[in-house]
Amino acid sequence: MKKIILILLFAIWTIPGSAHAYGDYINSVAQRYCAYGNFGYGMYALNDINNLLDLSNSSLVAAGGTPTPKIAGGWNFTLGASYGISDYSIAGFECGGLTAQTENQPLPGVTQAINIPAGEIGFFLKLALPIQNIFLLTVGAGMYNLSLIDGIYKVEDPVAYFSETFSGSTLAYKIMGGGEVFCSEHFSLSADIGYRIAKINEVTDASENVIWTNPDGSNFTIDFSGLFWQAGIKFYFDLHL
Repeated sequence: MKKIILILLFAIWTIPGSAHAYGDYINSVAQRYCAYGNFGYGMYALNDINNLLDLSNSSLVAAGGTPTPKIAGGWNFTLGASYGISDYSIAGFECGGLTAQTENQPLPGVTQAINIPAGEIGFFLKLALPIQNIFLLTVGAGMYNLSLIDGIYKVEDPVAYFSETFSGSTLAYKIMGGGEVFCSEHFSLSADIGYRIAKINEVTDASENVIWTNPDGSNFTIDFSGLFWQAGIKFYFDLHL
């Protein structure tokens, strides 16, 4: 373990000097275009979804079955493009997808599943700080439209099939910070962490256009709010029109 720590410390110590050996890859983001892709994981609140599972699980467990796991989070992916509007600021546009699902066979021949994928599309602004011409630190915020994509809750057994669909959308917000390591003038590896605020306060049954409600009469919500983290690849280029 001590050897690993010493190797890491040595690498961190020598990277600033190595940046000049490899080249001055980034000293400003101004007027530079970027296309990128990210993949990561997000934590979700989903209180009403998990309460629905609790109600269903209580019946299944009483019948001798196993409970269906709650949904704590899911995989996320993003594709986007950005432009350096000054030496230290970036504006961008991106779209992505969020997965949220659980499935179980609580009893022989019985399947219970919830699948509520969502898509988001929007824009962001970031402050950017180049360091040693090889690193880029960023912090920013964005506004997005988040919509459910064919969400479904189903219970299936050998003699019956029950399903309900979910439809809804909301205005979502993200705050994030991260960094990039440039491998060349046009290519970098990135990592980000942030928080998403994305609660759908009105959910409808897509097939019947009926608003979902909780047992207490309040609106049923689907809440994708929570921490997220992602890593990706970015390609920078100059576009002269």
